[in-house]
This record gives sequence, C-alpha cells and structure tokens, in this order.
Amino acid sequence: MNGMGILKVLEHAKEVGVERFVYASSGCGMYGQDCRMPFEEHDISLKLNTPYQVTKVLGELYANYFHSLYSLPIVNARFFNGYGPGEVPENTGM
Repeated sequence: MNGMGILKVLEHAKEVGVERFVYASSGCGMYGQDCRMPFEEHDISLKLNTPYQVTKVLGELYANYFHSLYSLPIVNARFFNGYGPGEVPENTGM
C-alpha cells in the first residue's frame, strides 16, 4: 500500500472509531541492509533500497503519528520471510 493509501485508511479508522488498528509491516522494510542481529523494536534503518521499504517505514510512522495525536490504538506487526532447506540466503531480502 502506498503512503497516501495508508494515510487514508488511518483517517477512516479514526473517523469510525476502530478498537485497534493493525499495520502489517515488514522486517525487510524496516531494518534494511544494515541490519545487525540482534535488533530491537526501536531499530529502524534509513538505508533503504526500494520504494517498498520506504512506504513500509512511512506506514509505521503514520500509524505512530495517529496514535500520538488521536490516541488511535495501533499495533505495528513486522513480518519476516521464513526460509528453510534450499533457500538461498542472498535472496531473502536482507
């Protein structure tokens, strides 16, 4: 979802008074290529390589903004790709 799209969804969520807003983010989008393990929730990279990563960071920032300004209850969930036998680590997005 692009930046304007998530902003419109958050505005609508505020207007209708949702109980909780869950934003599905991405580990790849948030931690970027300079990710060092272990990382913590507040770690965010600004060394982004794709528009996808930029919009994922923007979405979390917008969600945090709506929480701070309007007390909209939010959850930012950062999903990671799972991989196993046969997966090439260079192709995991990290």
